[in-house]
Amino acid sequence: MMKLWPPGSLFIFSIPGQFHGRDFESRKPIPRYFFSAINNVHKLVFNTPVSGHACMFKKELVACCLPFPEDIYYDWWISIHAASMGTLGCIPETLSWQRIHGNNFSLKVYSTGNKKEKQAALRKQWTYFIETFFKKSLGDEKEKKSLLKYAGMLKKMNGTTFSLAMFRYILKNRKLVFHYKRKPFVFISHLKHAYRMARSGVI
Repeated sequence: MMKLWPPGSLFIFSIPGQFHGRDFESRKPIPRYFFSAINNVHKLVFNTPVSGHACMFKKELVACCLPFPEDIYYDWWISIHAASMGTLGCIPETLSWQRIHGNNFSLKVYSTGNKKEKQAALRKQWTYFIETFFKKSLGDEKEKKSLLKYAGMLKKMNGTTFSLAMFRYILKNRKLVFHYKRKPFVFISHLKHAYRMARSGVI
C-alpha cells in the first residue's frame, strides 16, 4: 500500500474479501465490481468500498476529523473527510479478510427486522450521517448542496410511495451513485436501480 500511495493523497484503501463466522474456507475475494480512486463525496455516501481495517491515512488527516461522533462509522467519517479534501487512493485487490459475525457494528442496521424496517433504518442513518458531516465547513459547496438535497428527500420517503424527485436525482447522478458498475448496457442497470431507489431511497 505504501508503494502504491498516490502523490498528494491523504488516504489509501484496498478491497477486503469476506468470510462468515469461523468458516474461513468459504472466504470470497474482492467482488466483481470496478473500484478506483475516490474523488467525490457522493461515491462514499451511496456505496463506499472503504473498510477501516483495509485502509491507511496520514496523521494530519486526523486533526480535521475531530471530534469523532460515537454513532457514525469511524472509517466512513475519516474517508469522507479525506474525499472532501482530495483523492482517496485505491488498490482494487484483496489484501485482507473481514470476518462477518453478529456484532459487526457497521452491519447491524442490515440485520434490522424485515426489508421495509431495514430500509427505514438506512434512510434515517444516512440522513443523520450526511447532515452531521455537512455541519462542518468542509467540502465542495456543489457536493454539499446535492447531498443535503438527497437527505431532504430521504426524510420525506416512506418506502412505499414512488418519488419522482428521487428517481430524477439518482439518474442525474448515476455515474456517482453507481460508480462501481462497469458492464454492457449499464444504463439499463442504472435505470432499474434508480426505479427501486425511488421507493426505498437507498441502494
